[in-house]
Amino acid sequence: MVPAIEELWNAWEIHCLILVSLFLQVFLFLFGGMRRRSSDWLLRSVLWFAYVSADSMAVFVLGHLAVHASQPRHQLMSFWAPFILVHLGGQDTISAFSKEDNELWGRHLLNLVTQVAVAGYVVVKASWPDRRLFVAMVLMFLCGCYKYGEHTIILYSANPEQLREWSNDVQSKKETVIGNVDFPTSMLIWHIATDICYHFGGTDCDQLKKKKQISRELSNYIMYLVFKCGVMLTTNSQLVHDNTYEEIVEIFRPLSLRLSEKDIVMKLFEAKKNKHDLRDRIHIEHEESKGQKQSMDEIKIELEESENNDNAADNHIKKILANSKTLKSPVLPRACVVAQELIRIKDEADR
Repeated sequence: MVPAIEELWNAWEIHCLILVSLFLQVFLFLFGGMRRRSSDWLLRSVLWFAYVSADSMAVFVLGHLAVHASQPRHQLMSFWAPFILVHLGGQDTISAFSKEDNELWGRHLLNLVTQVAVAGYVVVKASWPDRRLFVAMVLMFLCGCYKYGEHTIILYSANPEQLREWSNDVQSKKETVIGNVDFPTSMLIWHIATDICYHFGGTDCDQLKKKKQISRELSNYIMYLVFKCGVMLTTNSQLVHDNTYEEIVEIFRPLSLRLSEKDIVMKLFEAKKNKHDLRDRIHIEHEESKGQKQSMDEIKIELEESENNDNAADNHIKKILANSKTLKSPVLPRACVVAQELIRIKDEADR
């Protein structure tokens, strides 16, 4: 009985192992995204077990194929090696189980090199009399290498050091473009940029139009809450809003023609964009505002020393700083720069 079972296992072991590896990949594909919507410990435990076992099973199968590569077997046995590389590439629904897994991108890179070499050894040792099967093997091998490499790059891009550098870069761009403005003023800048992106471009598909409409309605609702209902609204922000409105009116006052909303937004965008280099202008104004703030701080320190921290002087200096900050908030140029950055995103759905 035992020799019969052993002979049966030797004949079907590779088939069973590949089926188990395939089952783990299908399970991760179907249920991997559920961990973001559920905190059930049982589900997370099962997903963790499947995530850890999937790579181990794929590596074991590939090693088993390499050990028996020299033995005479059917061509399809060696054809499974490229598929195992695809399995090692993982599923898009669960690239990493936790953020700590992203720190192991170096280990995945080493595994990528070794497992591709093992898979290459398996397919080289096999004979391929059927040219069609050989072409299919080459295509699958390239797909497996691409999938595995993509998985490694994703882990590298999501490791804490890369995210920290990306966050610092985004924060630096935000400070340069938007500046150190309060929340209502920043919402005004983003609202104008959203309107520009909404009207920019040609004919859109229905799904993209729906996404644009949702973004615009959300922007309008936030503007309603801030500037109509007064949520987090300050006197300075209201002054910035009124100054921006008057600036727009002055731009279109010489035009006697009736323009549509789209024409108004796009003409405003072109007028501000072609006036001169917006990014350089905003950068200069950002540096000037820093210098002005520093000088104001020095004045404040001198007054504090001379007036012995007189409350009236403190309030006066605060008003001067607030008013200076308000007057130095070029909303339209900053909104155009934000819109230009968004327009540079080729995929309009991501934009």
